[in-house]
Amino acid sequence: YLSHVFKSVTGYPIIGYLQSLRIAESKRLLTKTDMTINEIIEHCGFSDNSNFSRTFKFYTNLTPSEFRKKYSIK
Repeated sequence: YLSHVFKSVTGYPIIGYLQSLRIAESKRLLTKTDMTINEIIEHCGFSDNSNFSRTFKFYTNLTPSEFRKKYSIK
């Protein structure tokens, strides 16, 4: 029931919404900190490197390393 109500209100399934929040936080950390990718994976709640990389690339069309190189402010 909760999933149905959440989707009807937000337009997103709960899992998709949580993943988008995790990816947004990981993008912020990749560009504004010196945290390693493994630290970011742990901080953002991903289960492992493979899962993180696959999900990150799905949302951004870049690997985490490519994203950091392209958008890092430093």
